[in-house]
Amino acid sequence: MSSAATLPVKTQQQYIDDLYALFDTSSYGAILWDKLDRETRTCFCKFAGLTMSHIDLPLKQYNELDRHKLLKAIKSLEQVTKTFNKLSLSEFK
Repeated sequence: MSSAATLPVKTQQQYIDDLYALFDTSSYGAILWDKLDRETRTCFCKFAGLTMSHIDLPLKQYNELDRHKLLKAIKSLEQVTKTFNKLSLSEFK
């Protein structure tokens, strides 16, 4: 038998964290947020009651409370807008 050194086994979460580190981000949500255009970020930040300075920040620079407000606003908007998704222009007069 060989006495080769064994590498530590990583958990699934550790592999995921390594992948996020490659993108210089901390989560899938951060990747999505960081790819949004400025206009969409502005809409979400205003709805969440955040300041204009938040718009250009990557998600990893938000504090926990601001991330909570932002995600709550995004989910709230989704609930409101989904009722309009199936409407045609003729149904929206």
